[in-house]
Formats: sequence, structure tokens, C-alpha cells
Amino acid sequence: MVGCMTQHIDMKTLFRFLTSGVAAVMVASVVLAGCQDKSLEDYKRDKMNQDLAKYDGARGSYQGTAISKRDGSALGHLTARVKPRKGDKPYLDVRLTFEGATRAEMSFSREIDYDETTGDYEGQVTLQRLGDEPVQLRLFGNFSNGTFSGDLSANDFDDYGLEFMLTRFDAGNDAPDPNARKGSEEEGLPTDPAGFVSDYYYGEIDGLEKGSKRGVFLNVRMNIPSPEQEFVSQFIPKRRVQLTMAAQLSDGNLGRVFADFPTAEWDLRRNRISGAGQGKSPGSSERADLFCVEKTFSDAVKGWTCKYVSGVPSSRGGFVADFRPVEIAQ
Repeated sequence: MVGCMTQHIDMKTLFRFLTSGVAAVMVASVVLAGCQDKSLEDYKRDKMNQDLAKYDGARGSYQGTAISKRDGSALGHLTARVKPRKGDKPYLDVRLTFEGATRAEMSFSREIDYDETTGDYEGQVTLQRLGDEPVQLRLFGNFSNGTFSGDLSANDFDDYGLEFMLTRFDAGNDAPDPNARKGSEEEGLPTDPAGFVSDYYYGEIDGLEKGSKRGVFLNVRMNIPSPEQEFVSQFIPKRRVQLTMAAQLSDGNLGRVFADFPTAEWDLRRNRISGAGQGKSPGSSERADLFCVEKTFSDAVKGWTCKYVSGVPSSRGGFVADFRPVEIAQ
């Protein structure tokens, strides 16, 4: 502290000041005022650099193969770019790039936890999905001896994730990837739809007259996700789909839609579709429920067996029918 003073003070003078009560307090305040700002700033900067250096052991680019946790198959090439960064506190910026049947990039720019002693890492990112609930992807890993190993999965679907063992390589970690598509900081990935796919199925139910049949069309419509969203869908064994049921006209074409299920769910684990919606008839509408199970008609033909339940009088409570795929002009 004395070193902060700009002129020499001999011992006798210093003693008189230190024993003079108020004068000593005033001098001490002046001395502290001259040193405190610089010392606090230096301390914060030094502390940040020291903490940042602890994260430096994980810095680098890593590459390897992404392996399915479901069946052990190779899904594609996975690259991780890892760099310590400054924020309110140091953190690891982990950017994953996947290249397989599709291509995706995502950033885990705020880790939940990183232990620089053990190398254990945990990160999370929340992603929006087309027409569906957001999903949280969790990244668990460990940095050790030039490797980054771990797994990536969605909450509640741990068995649908991927595992990896990546090895550090020299790739110029700070160089941006010119092919990377950028998502927003909050959503993590682009969510622009790439269109939709619409499949039709045909079935027959009992007609109004005894022994007669009438045709019914089942339409299953699903958004086509962007490549990044398609990558995320590998971790979620459920899809949001839109279902409608329409009567067949006497000429064989589509008739009036009598049931609509805008937020049905397709369970890929069990090959089932279920949803609640509205059954409609001229002048009235009631709640309707639909439950479908995948049905194999032959090796190359798969459709659905569906149970439809509705309070609409014209539906007479509902029906059960098999639906085969059919081509309908769009």
C-alpha cells in the first residue's frame, strides 16, 4: 500500500500521522482510493484468466463416429469443436456437427456442469420442433488424454440417443465452418419447414343399409423437417401428425371430411397413432377419438387398423376398419 504513494515519507512523519487519529483515517482513505480501483480490476482479470486456464485442457477439435444406442449401428460422422470462453464465469463452448443421412450443427454454449479435475462435462440445449413440443437434448461427456467420449439423448428417451468416442485432431479450432447452418441462440436450430408429406389410406365400414359398405379415406399428414430437425427426430420416438377422415363419394373421389385430428401422436416404438379431435356432421360436431395400430397386409404393403369413436349421430358411435395405402391426386 505504501508503494502506491508517489512521494517518500520518512518514518517520523509516518508515525505522527498514524498516531493522530482522524488524520490517520483520512490518509488511509486517500491511499486506498488511489489503489483500490486498479487492484480490484487487476484481481478480477487475473482471476478470470486463472479460471479460464483450468478449462484449457478440453480445448480442441475432436472427431469420430456417432453410434446408435438402440442397435449399435454407425449413424454418421461427428465432430466437436470445444473452446473455453469468458462470460459471467468461464464456460466451455461445445459445438457439434453431425454428417450422416442428414447434416446438423448445434451449440451447447452454456454447460450445466464441467469438472476440470475429472474432465466430466454436462450440457443441454432446448430445441423447437415443427408443430410439436420443444425437446431438450442433454450431452454427457468426459475429456481425457486427447479424447472426448459420452452420449447425446433427449429427456425421457435415453435409449434413443447416440454414443461417441472422439479423438482430438488439428483443424484450426477457431476457424468457422462455412457450411454450417445457423440457428437462433434460444432455439439452437433452424425450424423452417421443408414442406409436408401426405399419405392416404382407404377402408370400408358398414353402410346405412344392412349388408352395404361405404368407403372411408384416412389422411395422415406430417411436416417434413429441415435436415437439423430430422437429426433431432432420431432421438424422439414420437411424431406429431395431422389426421382427417373423409367419406368416399359415389364416383370414388374424396367427399366431406367428417373427422379431424390436428394434434395426433405417432408412437414409433409401438407403431401406433392416437389422437382426440372433432367428429362432424351437418349442423353438429362432437368430440371424437381415433386409435390406430399398424397393420401389415403383405411384405410391401403396410396400413392401419383404426378404431374411431364419436358422439356424432351419423357415425352411430364409431367403427373399426382396416385401411390400405391408396394413391390420391393432390
